[in-house]
Amino acid sequence: MIDINIPTIVWEIINFLALSILLYFLLFRRVMKKVEERTQEKNQALEEIRSNSEETIRAREDIEVRLEKLENETTAIVTKAQLQVDAEREAAIKKMQKEAERILNQALDEADQLKKETMSEFYQQAVEAILDISRTVIHQTAPTEMHTKLVSELFKQVWEMGKSEMQQVEVLRRSLGDRDPVIYVETAFPLNPEQQRTLINTFSALADRNIKVELKVLSDLSAGMRIRIGDLIVDNTIAAQLAKLKGDVTRSLKEKLADA
Repeated sequence: MIDINIPTIVWEIINFLALSILLYFLLFRRVMKKVEERTQEKNQALEEIRSNSEETIRAREDIEVRLEKLENETTAIVTKAQLQVDAEREAAIKKMQKEAERILNQALDEADQLKKETMSEFYQQAVEAILDISRTVIHQTAPTEMHTKLVSELFKQVWEMGKSEMQQVEVLRRSLGDRDPVIYVETAFPLNPEQQRTLINTFSALADRNIKVELKVLSDLSAGMRIRIGDLIVDNTIAAQLAKLKGDVTRSLKEKLADA
């Protein structure tokens, strides 16, 4: 039979309860407090982590928005710069094209002007060559009667001037003063004695005084005679007529070149 000592059991229970209470107040409460503090710290840390996560998300979203905005701004700047570069390049190309056209037109104008000047010079040289040949041929082939006729026509022209243009004759006489005038005669062929007498008589009557004669024979005149007394020049040589023809031909050629 088991011997149960009731007082001992009660005492043990009381000791156990006392020990439990003592442990609770001395150890377990502190442990629980530490646990609660740790729990609160953990919860606070979790909250901070959660808060930091939300801030991180917001920061990331803000960064993404800023990056997108920056990308858009960068794209806009690049597009604007590209458009500006294209516009400047197009303007430069147009400017270069205009300058090239100006240079080309100037070169064409200069070439055309040079061509006209060259052609004009060529035509002028050709005309002069033809007239020189013509003077030589006429002088060599013209009959003496042509020269004689031209000389007679010149004397007749002077006599007619003395009759119909007295005002001009008076001006000539006053310009000669009191000195004996000298007439300068250039003739294509030598004058015969009769022509020389007619020359002296005609111009002595025109000047109303005795005259002196300086005579030159110039084959370049082809035919006819040129006379100068004071400011009066009388010229009916073939060379003078060819020179007038040269002027007319030159003007005509210049007009044609200008029209061309």
